[in-house]
Amino acid sequence: SPGAQGSMEDDPLLPTIHCIAKAADKRKAAGILAMRVSHVTFTTEFFVNMMGNSRPQNQAIAASIEEDMEEMFGRKCQMEGTA
Repeated sequence: SPGAQGSMEDDPLLPTIHCIAKAADKRKAAGILAMRVSHVTFTTEFFVNMMGNSRPQNQAIAASIEEDMEEMFGRKCQMEGTA
C-alpha cells in the first residue's frame, strides 16, 4: 500500500524521472536509482543517482539528460557537481 506520499503512478514528477533515467541509460549509465526524498527534506522531491566508468562517459550522461529535459519539458536541469 502506498505511504503518506501516495502512489508513484500518481506522482506528477514521474515523467521527469523517466526522462532522466532514459537519457542516462542511453549513455550506458550504471546503477540508475531514483529515490523520493520529499519525506526527509522540503527542498527536494527526488534524488536521481547513477554511475559512469570515465569522465567522458559521465559528461555524455549529463549532456544527454540536459538535452532530453530541455527537449521534452522546455527547461534546464539543475545539476550538482562535475564529472
